Amino acid sequence: MILLKISAGFSLDEKLGIFSNNHDFFTNKVYELRDYIYAKYHTGLKNTLLKEYLKNDIYGISYDPVLLSKLQKSNKCTGYYDFGWRIMSKSKKNAIVEQNHLHLMISLDDHLKQKKHLKIGDIVSIKFPKDRINSSNGFYTVISNFGKINLKNDITRIYFNTNIDGISKILKTLTKNLTAKSLPFIFKTLVDPKYYIRNDSSVLYIEKTNYKEILPLLQKIHLSYGSFLYRRISIFSKLIFPGIAIAEEPDFINHEESFGQHRSRLIAQGMLNSYKKNNFSKRIEFIIHEFEKLKLNIDKPYLNPKSEDIY
Repeated sequence: MILLKISAGFSLDEKLGIFSNNHDFFTNKVYELRDYIYAKYHTGLKNTLLKEYLKNDIYGISYDPVLLSKLQKSNKCTGYYDFGWRIMSKSKKNAIVEQNHLHLMISLDDHLKQKKHLKIGDIVSIKFPKDRINSSNGFYTVISNFGKINLKNDITRIYFNTNIDGISKILKTLTKNLTAKSLPFIFKTLVDPKYYIRNDSSVLYIEKTNYKEILPLLQKIHLSYGSFLYRRISIFSKLIFPGIAIAEEPDFINHEESFGQHRSRLIAQGMLNSYKKNNFSKRIEFIIHEFEKLKLNIDKPYLNPKSEDIY
């Protein structure tokens, strides 16, 4: 049971502070403990890297140019067209387009399919690149040729705990085969080699309805590149193959909190509530209560409420 693994030998000492009636004080402690649980039990960070994460030093704008070059070469996507951009102004070579209050300057030759007979106010599709680097969290992100996944549908995360030698092979296999199947997806992987010990070093996002179609591809990766995958997975996820695991994207959290952070916060809230009420010996009961409030199955934390386990 995941709670026994996390709470075994865990003690809350005076470093967590004396609880008061101050809501902000308690909330800060919840997030401090959440980050610790997330880093240690979800990502699997240890020792120096764990300390760096807790100091918020693990991510930054730096990246390995050699690794990035390999990733870009392995990415077999070519970019995608996104519809719904309104032409606000244009010249012979460029145009200003707008969508949801976001304005972009685009090249008529490089970013538009239809270049003739355009006028102000027209709604067009513009081409976006096949990848981007998110400097705020240290990931290289790939978006399929068919655009982003539909976030209104149920989304499944597929985690790959790969080493640095395996990521290029896995990325090439995924982008090539998923493109051939015309399936939308998002894939992200770390851009700093030293963090390729994380349980979630690479993550594939797909629509849940496509999972069974993708499963043979995951088996192919397991058989072909299993030697590049570490066996360890996130404590909140479900093992599919050694080093490959799944979890469903929560449909009730904000965009500033990931799946792993959300589950870690529920555990933190339960543990700290038990401590606050001088009943830490029954912390597991408090944690279970946090999950039950959201109709989550504590034994299947990878599932959303009332979700069918097709995995």
